[in-house]
Formats: sequence, structure tokens, C-alpha cells
Amino acid sequence: MKVLMPTSAHDAVMMWLWPVLAGWVLILLRWIPSLVFVQRIYKSNADLKLTMLVLDAINDIQPAMRFGEEVFRRHTVPRVMLSLRKQYFLQTKLCNVGIDGDLHLEVVVWRPFWIPALVPDAVPQKRLDPRHTLEVLTLINACMVTATEILMSDEVPPVARANAEAVAQMMHDHYSEKKQRSCVFVLHGYPGAGKSLAVRLLAKKLDADLFDAYHPAKRGISLSSILSDYSGHMDRLVIAYEEFDTSLKKVAAGDVFNDDKEERRRMCFDATDKSSWNTLIDMYKRRTNTIMVLTTNRSYDEVQEMIDVDRSMLRKGRVDFHIVFQLGADPVRMEAMTVDVPKKTMGTGCSVFDEWGSD
Repeated sequence: MKVLMPTSAHDAVMMWLWPVLAGWVLILLRWIPSLVFVQRIYKSNADLKLTMLVLDAINDIQPAMRFGEEVFRRHTVPRVMLSLRKQYFLQTKLCNVGIDGDLHLEVVVWRPFWIPALVPDAVPQKRLDPRHTLEVLTLINACMVTATEILMSDEVPPVARANAEAVAQMMHDHYSEKKQRSCVFVLHGYPGAGKSLAVRLLAKKLDADLFDAYHPAKRGISLSSILSDYSGHMDRLVIAYEEFDTSLKKVAAGDVFNDDKEERRRMCFDATDKSSWNTLIDMYKRRTNTIMVLTTNRSYDEVQEMIDVDRSMLRKGRVDFHIVFQLGADPVRMEAMTVDVPKKTMGTGCSVFDEWGSD
């Protein structure tokens, strides 16, 4: 076999230079299209709305060379399309049937970088900071599912934010001292004081899920169902019973139902009278790793007037303590009601709620 050998230094240089030049040419041929052309891929299963806008824009391009046709959601879609005037080239394909039973469309569009896109690019969704979000349990078709919720808005007044933080810390510290046994707290405060925010901050501090739609005297999910469905979820659960005073008085009087015996027979609630309420709270207090927070716009005194004469419904042991939000002052912790203590007020005969009422 004859082997070509360089006869001079020039030939030796050229023998090594040509492969290098050929390699660079191949690299340029590979990368020039990406430097000149812009590619966009649209998928209906990822962003159906944007994909449909692209299809509308495709149908508006005239003249254009179209090859093959498919039908997707009543749109005639070319398999390949070339438009020299507007300088677009696109290819489409219908993908396999998804788990939802629908065909998914994929559209690939190439265009020179100086030509505008068929449709504006989708604005990327802002990734939420986990420090500012909370996992909230909600009911969908009688099934418990988890949704992500923004913890607090930037519009929360600084005073309400600070009070909510302080109240959440009070509850957190007490829960920790009790070695994570179940706790029941009652928050009193004027509208907008930060009661709901305090509940959410507590759940965040505990790295717990929150169920904020519990109501024992209305049709919905029972407490036992919440606790049983929650088995296997995160270690801790916070349950919010908001504006509980709206039903407390009826429960204390045994007047949850209208005078309709058929309604009473068909509808099952957690608490319909004093006895069932006390049983419910006692059952809950035997659980671990859960916190129930009752909130109300009513004052401590007004809530006492709503319940039974011996105050057993919210007595110490069933309720750990109350926290009162005040106007122009820090939140105040108040002990749970007892059978032998008269109505509790702050100061000399003046309730802390007298100045803002009970709206």
C-alpha cells in the first residue's frame, strides 16, 4: 500500500490544516442555523391556550405552502407549512393519547431572529418562595387534597403583622411545652386584627398543614373524618374554626336545627347541643400533634354570655387559653373560663373590647 508522505514543510502544514478547517466548517454549518433561526415548541398538554393562539396565527398566514392536514379541536392543522413571504417554517404532530383521553398537539416553529414570533412568548410563572407559602387542606368531591397558599400579603398592616406573629408564637410555645399534645385556643379580636393570619403563621412555624374550613354545627366534613383522612400526612395539623360564635349560642341552646324532625334525622353534625360539643372537644383533646384554633370577633365577656351557665363548654381543660387582640396595645393572654370565676375584664370593670365593639 502506498502511503503519501509530505515532500516539504508546506505540504506537511496543509496536510494537517485541511482536516482542522473541515472540522470548523462542519461546526459552523451545525451552529449557523441556531445563530440565525429561532425555534419555538408549543405543546397543548403544557399550555393549551398558547397553543390554540399559535394555531389561529398559522391559519392567518397567507400565502403559504401546506403539506398534509390534521384536525385538532376543530382546527385544520398542516403537518408541514412553509411561508417564504413571512419566513416561517413549522412542523406539527399529534402525540399519543394522554391519560385524560385527549390527543396532544406539538407545534415546532422556526423563524429568522429578526422576524417577530407568531405569538408573544408566555410569561414564565414566578416561582413562589417556600418561606412565604403554606400547605392548606381543602375538600374536592369529598376528598382531602392539598393546595399551596400565599402565607401573607404585602398589604397586611405592620401592626397586624406584628400582633399575629406574637400570637402565633404564644400558641407555638404552649404547644411545645405540652410536648405536642392537642391544644385548643380561642382568639378574640376586631375584624382585621390578624386572627386568621396568626393561625397561618402558627401552621408555618410548626411546618404543619392547615384545614381552615371546619364547622362542627354545619354540614361538611366531621372532625373524626379530618383526623382519619389526615393519617399519613405531615406530622402536625392545625384546624381553624373561624367565627365560631355564629353557632356557639345555638349549640349551647340545642337549637342547631330548625323545628324539622326530618332534617334532624337526615343531617349529621359534630355538635348539636352542649353534651355533643363537650364530647367532641374531649375526644379531640385526647389526640396528639393537632391544634384547633377558634376565632371570633366577639369579646371574652360576650362569648361567656353565649354559653351554658356552668361554662363547661369552654372551661379550662377543654380550652388551653384565650388571646385577646387589642387596639393600640399588645395581644393579651387570658386564662380559660372556670365555673367559679365571674366574667373577666381588663382593668376596673372595663372590657378590653368596649372601645371597638363586636362587629
